[in-house]
Amino acid sequence: MPDKELIAKAQSGDLESYNLLMQLHHRTVEKFAFQCGVHVHDIPDVTQEVFIKLYRFLHQFNHERFTTWLYKITLNATRDYYRKETREVA
Repeated sequence: MPDKELIAKAQSGDLESYNLLMQLHHRTVEKFAFQCGVHVHDIPDVTQEVFIKLYRFLHQFNHERFTTWLYKITLNATRDYYRKETREVA
């Protein structure tokens, strides 16, 4: 099933379509998070944050290229994660 169709179904509340979308893009998020400098042991946490944000803001997706949007979310989640971690250490 193409991403556009999965996204449309997920936007209308179909959790199975959202789950499939997560499965299809999980590895992409992990790889990009690693490329952004996320420590290997932190990748699951950052990936989880990405998919939580994706779920919360999926209704705002405006049919641009999905992977580009996913990369933006991943980059922001990476920054947020380390910003939060820095505050907790200080």
